Amino acid sequence: EDDEDVQNVYTNMKPLEEDWYSWLIKFSVFFMKYTYHTQGTCSTAIHLDVENGILKDVYFDNGCDGNLKGISILVKGMKVEEVITKLEGVRCGMKTTSCPDQLCHALHQMGYWW
Repeated sequence: EDDEDVQNVYTNMKPLEEDWYSWLIKFSVFFMKYTYHTQGTCSTAIHLDVENGILKDVYFDNGCDGNLKGISILVKGMKVEEVITKLEGVRCGMKTTSCPDQLCHALHQMGYWW
């Protein structure tokens, strides 16, 4: 009898979980923190916090300290789409990428494409 009660509770909870997920999808309420390990740059990792398609916080491990702090301040509060449009493809010297470009790679890995 106890097992049946547990099963009924689980069965009754499942639609609530599905409704919660549907609500998240419907209202695009997404909070995502992500760490991206860069390739081809002096920076070794980028830590991102995205909420509803807005870049809330970014910081870089290693690399050109002042420049990366400046980039982080400039992109904070921007729409992800705008960040990608402005920074994708930027190169650093003779390299095929840069820290701003790697930020775009990180956003793509998070599922943002424009």
